[in-house]
This record gives sequence, C-alpha cells and structure tokens, in this order.
Amino acid sequence: MKKISSVIFDIGNVLFTCNKSFDKNGVPQVEFIPIEEGIALLQECAKNSEKGAPLVVACTNLKNYELKALNHSHPHIMGLFAGIVSPDNALARKPDLKIFHYLLDTYMLNPHEALFLDDDSNNIEAAQNLGLNGICVRDFAQVKDLLLLYELAAR
Repeated sequence: MKKISSVIFDIGNVLFTCNKSFDKNGVPQVEFIPIEEGIALLQECAKNSEKGAPLVVACTNLKNYELKALNHSHPHIMGLFAGIVSPDNALARKPDLKIFHYLLDTYMLNPHEALFLDDDSNNIEAAQNLGLNGICVRDFAQVKDLLLLYELAAR
C-alpha cells in the first residue's frame, strides 16, 4: 500500500450539505448541515495527524463568505484542517488543474503521497491527472474501508 502523508477533503457533500438562500435584501444566506459519516472520517484523520501524519487540508469550491459562515457555525470541525484552499485564494475552481497546483505548492505536498476525497468524479479525475490518489465519496463505509487499507483509520 502506498504511503499517504496528506489527506485532502472536499467540504460540500463530503462533510456538509449546504442550503443556500437570499434574505429580503438579496444578501446570500447559507446553512451548513454536517454529514456525520464524513465528519467522523475527518476526525479520525485529524487524530492521526496529531501523531505526525497525515497532514489534513481541504480543497473546496466554496466562496470566502461561505467559508466564513462555516467557520462561525462549526469552528470545532473547521479547526481540524491545517489549511483550506478555495477559489478565492487559488484563483481557480475544481476541476481546473490550477487549484490543485496551488494546493500542492502551498502545502508542499507530494501528489503521490496525497489522498483526495471528493464527491465529484470530474474533480477526482483532474487530481489523478497530477498524480494524486483519489476516492470518489459515494459510500462512506467503502471510503472507511479504503482509509483502513491506507492505515488512516482505525477499525
């Protein structure tokens, strides 16, 4: 099994579902609902990160105002990340390869030792084109089994 030194989580539909709306003044409102199975995987990876590996970061297409709301409503979850890459700082959105280059360069990640979890197969394919290992998150039990193989989760 490959050595994994970093785990990269997508946020939307992996860790949270998102309800977006606008208030009466047209200001965007957003509510994030945790996905328990995804949060459990993040917590497990973050617990291992405290022991030295892996580095846990996020790569998302959420905008800064959405991340600000998420940090405000769920600081205990968002605080588990060593960093977050978004279109506002990478100047690109997934599946554009620029966002993955930004991620790899910013956190000095070895793509061959990085595991990317996302719910969109187009994003996984783009990341794999740069050498990242990818898991398309559709079934959390299957993802947990794969994390066990990588020794990133406990039974």
